[in-house]
Amino acid sequence: MGGGQVYALGIALADLLVVSEIDVPEPAPGADLTLGPAVDPAVWTEATPPEVAGWRTSRTGARWQIRHYRRS
Repeated sequence: MGGGQVYALGIALADLLVVSEIDVPEPAPGADLTLGPAVDPAVWTEATPPEVAGWRTSRTGARWQIRHYRRS
């Protein structure tokens, strides 16, 4: 079982999603990449605390943010 399968099974049990977003170029077609399942706005409501919200920049220059979603 791979990471994508674990995400897909776990999301059915979750009440809170804490999602990391990393601002990087799209990978080349065929690249080995595991993404989490899409966050369905019909099921999840964004609930990112203000002190966490927004893009940040790492020491290496990569931009990232954390978003929280609660089951509606």
